[in-house]
Amino acid sequence: PIKEMIKEENDINSDNIKSILDILQDTLKNSTRKGRFGESMAITSLIKKYPSWKIEDTSGISHSGDCQVFTTEYGKILYELKTYTTNVNNDEIIKFKRDMDETNSEHGIFISQTSGIVGKSMVEYEIINGKIMIYVSNTGLNGLGMEIGTEFLLSLIKSRISDKRYFVRDIELDAQLRNINDKLYDLTECIS
Repeated sequence: PIKEMIKEENDINSDNIKSILDILQDTLKNSTRKGRFGESMAITSLIKKYPSWKIEDTSGISHSGDCQVFTTEYGKILYELKTYTTNVNNDEIIKFKRDMDETNSEHGIFISQTSGIVGKSMVEYEIINGKIMIYVSNTGLNGLGMEIGTEFLLSLIKSRISDKRYFVRDIELDAQLRNINDKLYDLTECIS
């Protein structure tokens, strides 16, 4: 009887898993639904990781990114998420920078969950007019890119990198960033 009960449970579980996989495949076939699914997973990941932050899903509002975070400690952070099958082009980066200005965001994180970003490494940053912008690519739909980008941003803010009066260039920063990129590339290869 125990063998039979286990077999029945396994059959039920197998059917449930197959049903979930079918739904997931249908969702990921449609690019709009895939994008919304990726945004939802990433924002949920951010909410769990930083429960004290005010996190707002702004994906339906034009010129406002996909998500905005309001913190007293770090200011306003704008997130832009992409789920392209090809590399994200430079026009999207220009739009991201414009959205940062329009939303008055102090910092921004641009994440391409399923592809690269033209002209950028897997993790990269730039500073324009004291605003730190982080770029993260190829990290999947699980929210990992959101966490990597956020933690990297917070590290740069804490180091006072945008305040030239206090920041002493850490010669290790570029080496550490190359190491992070190498490890992420290895992770992507393993997942593939």
